[in-house]
Amino acid sequence: MVDDDARLMLAFRNGDRRAFEALFSRYTPRILTFLTRLVRDRARAEELTQDVFVRAWQKLGTFR
Repeated sequence: MVDDDARLMLAFRNGDRRAFEALFSRYTPRILTFLTRLVRDRARAEELTQDVFVRAWQKLGTFR
């Protein structure tokens, strides 16, 4: 999975939207669970989860 994540991140960094969608699908449940526990509000956690991925998309160019 680590190699697959690295491949997807490289493709994502090169602008491949399908790679972004694959990462989104893979990590959304984990991030949502974490944030739901952290903020104790499912609706807020869903908003924050979306924010995580929006921020990742915006910062794509600075990802190493």
